Formats: sequence, structure tokens, C-alpha cells
Amino acid sequence: MRRQRSLATVALVLAGACAAPEHASLEHVPPLIVHEPRPREFDVEHYDLALELLPRERAIRATCRIRLQPLVDALQHLTLDFAGATLESVRDGNGVELAFARVGDQLVLRLAAPLSRGDSAEVLLQYQGTPQAGLWYSGERDGLPTQVFTQGECAESRHWFPCVDRPDERATSVLRVTVPAHWTVLAAGERVDLQHLDAQRKLEVWSMSTPHPAYLTTLVAGEFALERAQFDGTPLEYAAAPEHRPRLASTFQETPAILQFLGALTGVRYPYAKYSQVCVDNFPFGGMENISATTLTDACIGDELFARDTSAVSLIAHEAAHQWFGNLLTCADWSHIWLNEGFATYCDLLYREASRGVDEFRAALRDTQDSYTAADVGAERRAHVCNLYREPFDLFTRGGQTYQGSASRLHLLRFVLGDAAFFRGIKRYVAEHRGRAVVTADLQRSMERASGVDLSRFFEQWFHRPGYPEFEVAWMWDAERRVVELRVDQLQASERGTPAAFEVPIEVELADAGGSRRERVLVSRRSQTFELAAPTKPDWVVFDAHGWVPKRLIQARDTEEWLALAARSDDVNVRRDALRALGETLADSTDEPLRWRIAEVILARFGDTSPAVRVAAAQALRRIHTPADHPLATALIDSATSDERAEVRVAALQCLALWPADPALARVAHEQFEARFSWATMGAAALLVASSEGADAGPWLREQLELASPRDVLVAQLCTALARSEATGASAALAALALDGRRHPEAREAALRTLTRLTRGGSRWTAQVAELLASTRSYRLRGAAIEFLSRVGDPVALQGLREHYPVAYDPRHRRAIEEALTGSSR
Repeated sequence: MRRQRSLATVALVLAGACAAPEHASLEHVPPLIVHEPRPREFDVEHYDLALELLPRERAIRATCRIRLQPLVDALQHLTLDFAGATLESVRDGNGVELAFARVGDQLVLRLAAPLSRGDSAEVLLQYQGTPQAGLWYSGERDGLPTQVFTQGECAESRHWFPCVDRPDERATSVLRVTVPAHWTVLAAGERVDLQHLDAQRKLEVWSMSTPHPAYLTTLVAGEFALERAQFDGTPLEYAAAPEHRPRLASTFQETPAILQFLGALTGVRYPYAKYSQVCVDNFPFGGMENISATTLTDACIGDELFARDTSAVSLIAHEAAHQWFGNLLTCADWSHIWLNEGFATYCDLLYREASRGVDEFRAALRDTQDSYTAADVGAERRAHVCNLYREPFDLFTRGGQTYQGSASRLHLLRFVLGDAAFFRGIKRYVAEHRGRAVVTADLQRSMERASGVDLSRFFEQWFHRPGYPEFEVAWMWDAERRVVELRVDQLQASERGTPAAFEVPIEVELADAGGSRRERVLVSRRSQTFELAAPTKPDWVVFDAHGWVPKRLIQARDTEEWLALAARSDDVNVRRDALRALGETLADSTDEPLRWRIAEVILARFGDTSPAVRVAAAQALRRIHTPADHPLATALIDSATSDERAEVRVAALQCLALWPADPALARVAHEQFEARFSWATMGAAALLVASSEGADAGPWLREQLELASPRDVLVAQLCTALARSEATGASAALAALALDGRRHPEAREAALRTLTRLTRGGSRWTAQVAELLASTRSYRLRGAAIEFLSRVGDPVALQGLREHYPVAYDPRHRRAIEEALTGSSR
């Protein structure tokens, strides 16, 4: 090992160049500052990385050869991003040893001689160590890992190879990886060589000829089952742990259709030599769109009961969309990350529209909009283009702007331009910027060229300023003048940069016995009144028909209008809204004829073609408590026991669990648990058992905890029921589950989060949970332990958080600990 040499010149460079220091203590919390891209002094052309995996030690030995070209004259120093590992040597392409210095997670090299524009140079770095981030061993068996995966976004690749770890730096790469001979390897690009070194080891060489940012460089290796398919001549690979082999093909069966759809949407066929998707243990996110090789959580794959509860299609479509939006075109810096994630989120929705129909699309879009508007409030409010943050990953996890908010804005842009111009604009954007780093202005210009519309105000209002409109709407029919007077007020607080009045076109739907029509109005002031021709009084007036605008809306309606909307509207979300409102009226009204009219409309919606509406019909009865033989109860029970969709059954069972205890409902609950329709329906049935039988359900629930299910998913479902039962020892049972190392981390996480909700003040399990936080390798279990200790907040809990902070490499965990210890996460 060669000792680092300290140079005054290198130290001076580091003083100006180094990033935030490693997170050693709360004194080193990165500040909330404006991040400007640092100037580029050289361009990396190619990384050649030779990596030996050492699973037993959870370590690596590696060399990295970097080829680069100067972008300035007299380039004397190179600043690379590199963290954690021990450098053994640094040489240039001629073998000359180079002086270097390290501060935090940056490495500055002093070249043997200055370089000029047009020169080409190489540096070769040799290192070894145990990465603390970026490269993770997982899949424990008998104390040893059986898998390894990398995760580079946002700035984690520097933990396993030296690089320029920023999204606007694109380079080709070769990865030469030595692994156990029986392991499967998947990486970016194509495998170009395979050598069996001896009986225990093999060397695989993977080459990615498309330049890409360092954070998209990927390696997954381990004991995997592998299924192969193809899309239009392009090889497809699906991989997961061997126990998941029976479900691999069915989980990923829509991949070819998704790639076909995305190629048609963008005008660019899938652009890489192959596409692999591999599910790994203990992945910290849903998925990561590494170039040509997506990594996914193995929580997306399961048995037939699991498949009835959830589908991986949305996740698969989202990550596949990134192969275009994120990989082929990449945000130039993290302030424009919405260009990656907003497009991927909206592409998933567009694929649903094409493959599942307009009702499912609209329901999912509304859920996306609502998720965003619920998150983008208070201190979390910011513009979608934002360079003010502590760490780049904070932009992904707070406020809803990067994913749901951006997808909602793209949908609004589609409305403003019309389908033809909008989809033409997407193709133009991709064609004009493929292979490049992009900023929001690039998209604006492409859309303007495609549509001929000046979009300056739209982009300024919706992407460069924060917030969304909050409307209060009321209408009245003037019989004498035969017009509808529509009053629109914008209520949003004009603070933190939120516009006092948004300018946005709105489509208004009016309907009467003769049918419906739509008129477009331009809302542009804080308060406006519009007059719309109406020869007869409308049965309803819908503001923002089909929900194009991300917003909050207050619109008072009488019961007759809600009844008409629930019965006749063609909009799935209007029917959902109407059922929610009618459910409240049904519960509160003492007018029996009216209540029966409402009940009849709700009962009819149990037969709606949209599962989302059937869910809303079930939820409308949550406050209605009738005998089990009443028509409303019968409808709810029928929904719980016979609907073809698990989410509808779950909604019905959960609503019944809010009704008073009833032996008849308890029988339904036990029958549905034994029916084993899906894991979620079994969990909801157990909740109904708990609500019907109370503390007497405790022994039965603890008995069901011993039933086997993939990843202990049923145990996770039963935690809520155990808490609801209020049985003696429920908290102790939850604590035992959370601390039981034989259980799957997903079940332990569910148990600990449920225990957290039951905890008030101190807890007798605080020390054990603090020890769990210090010892577990599970991302999800760590997050649950941090939440528990933050909730308890006593000296033992806070000390556990304080001790964990220096090794908390997940930004989500760091923010949570900072908030618990300092009262602020921003």
C-alpha cells in the first residue's frame, strides 16, 4: 500500500472543488444551499473497470482505467469523485505514478505534465475495500451473501469506482468482473467475453458502447434463475433468485408490448443491444433504470395470490420508459430530474391508457394528482425545477414534485396542446436531444416547434414556480336569461412563490336530459364569473371535465346533482367523487325516501365496469351499519366474497370491519380467510375477525402468524388485525415479530411500524429496537426502526439514532434522523 502524498497545490484545488464531507456526525449535516453545476475541465470518454468480488469479506479489489480529454488549456489537476475504498496506486497512461490527495468523497490528481485541448490522457487507479454505498451484498444464506448489486443514483457510483459522478458526463464503459464460477452476471451492454479462471472463479467482460452517466453503470451478480425472451430481435433477460423461477415469465410477460409502445410513443426503437430486468434482495427502491439493465426489488414478484393483489406492470413500464427518458436523454443536473422521473411516471400512465382503457387510466391519473397535491404543501412546497437542496436525492422523496407532480403537468400540457401536437412534440424532443444531457428549456423548445404555440408562460407557471391552483367553484342557473353563471375563485396562498392566480384553460361540462356538452374557458384571475348558455337547468356542471388540471377543488353540490353524476357520468372519477359524497349523506340524513334513493344508486355502482368505482361504492357504506340481511349489507358482503378483483374485496371487507361486531360478519370473515383468494383479502378478512371478535380474536390471529407465505406477506397483513383486536399481549406479539431474525424483513418491518402506531411515549422495547437498527442490513427494517425510535423520543431512542447517523448512507434515513434529533429535516 502506497502512502498518500500531500501537496500544497492539490490541497488548494480541493479547497475549492470538494463536495460535502462524509456524514460523520450531526455537525456535518449538509447545508440547504443552491447547487450550481461545477465547471467541466475535462471530458471522460471511457471507463475500463476490472473488479473482483469478494463475497465472504463483502469487499472488492479493483482497477479503473479512465480515458479523458481536456476541455481547457493547461490542465494540471483532475478532480474525480471517489469515496471509501483504499487507493493503492495512481498512475497515468505511461505508468508514471501520480500524486493525489483526498478530502471527503473527492480525489484530486496532479498530472505529470499539463494537458491542452485536443490531448488525450489515461489514468489508472488501483484500490480495494468494503464499499459503504453504491455496491451492496445481499441474499444472505448461512451467513454469506448470494447476490451483489450496484445502485448509482444519485451520487453513489463513486463508492465503487472513481468517476465523474454527475448526470451530464457521459462515457462508454467496459466492466471486467471476477465472480464465483456458479454466479450469474448481468451488466450494462453486452457480454463480450467469458473465461473460467479455475474451478471456483470466472471472468466476464461486459461492454457498453453507448455513452452514459456514471450513475447508470451497473452490475448485478449472484445465484439467479434466468429466463430469456426477445423483442423484435432484441434479447430480453429476466432474473431472480431460484425460488422465483416459476413466476419470472408471467411477471415480465408484458415487457415486449411495453417496449413496442414506448418505441411508437418516442419515435425511437428500443435503443440498446439487450434489455435485462433482475430482481434482487434488499433493494432500497422499487427499481433502477440502469442503462440496458434494470434492477428491481424482488418484492415485485410473487405467487398467484400475490399476483391478484398487485401487478409489476406499472413498475416495469416506469423503468422501461427510463431507457429513453433518463438514459437516452438525461437531465443535465439534478435540478431538472423531473425530466427523467416525470416522463417515466406519465409513460406508465399512457401505457395503461393504451392497454387497459380510459377508465383505468383516468383513475390512476387522478390518484397520481391527489398524491401530488397532498404532498406539495407547507415546507415541502418548491418549484419542479429546483436547485435548492441538501443532497440531490432529497428532490426524489419530498413534496411529490419529481414524480406525480411532473406527470400531472405533462398531462396538463397534453390538454393545452391537444393530442396531435403533444405526441408530435414528444417525438421531436427525443429526436433532437437523444444521446445528450437536457434541461427543461430543451423540452419547451421542442414542444413549441412541434405545436407552434408559445409555451413561455406555461413553463414558467407550472415548472419554474411552485404550487398548484386551489379552486372554489359554484354555479347557478338564471332561468330568465337561460345561462349558467359559474363563479370561480382561486384560494391558494400566494407565498413561497406560488402564483396568486394561475392562468389555465378549463373544460366545463354541462348536462341535461338531452345529453352533455363541454365548453372551454380561460381562468386567469383570482376571482372570475363565466356565463355559459343553458336553455334548461343543467342536471350537473362539472368544472375541469376529465380532470386535466392538478388542483384542489371545492364545489358544493346538492344531493340531486350528486345522484345524477353517480348514475350517468361517463367519467370514472366523477362517479367516485359522487359515491363518496352520497355515502356521507346516506349516513347523516334522516330523510328515509332520500336515503333509499341514494342507496339504490350506490347499489347500482357495485356493478360498475370500473374496479375503482366498485371500490368507491363499497367505501361509501363504511358508516352505514345495518343487519347482515339488509340489502346494503348483502351488497357489501357479496362484493367482499365474489368480486373478481382483489382490491374491491379488500375495500368491502375493510368497510365491514368498521361496522359494529356481528357474529354473521365474523362468519363471513373466517370464510374469506379460508378461501385464500389473495394475501390482501386474507389480511382484510383477519381485520374483520378482529373487529367482530375483539380481544377474543387474539389466539386465532397468533395461530395464523405461523402460516407460510412468500416473504411472510401474510404475516405483514396480519399485523394490523393484531393491533385492531386489542388482545392482551398484542403489542408484545408485534415486538416479538419485529425482533425475530427468522422472519422476513418485510414482515418485521410491518410489525415494527404497527407497533410504532400503538406506541405513546416510552417503550420497553426501545433498547432492543436501537440494537436492531445497529445490526440489521435490511433497508426497510432500518427505516422502520428509525421511525419507531423517533416516535419514542426518549434518551435511549435518541442515542440510538445519534449513533446510527454516521453510518446512515440512505438520504431518507439521514433526513429522518436529523428531524428527530434537531426538529428540522430541511
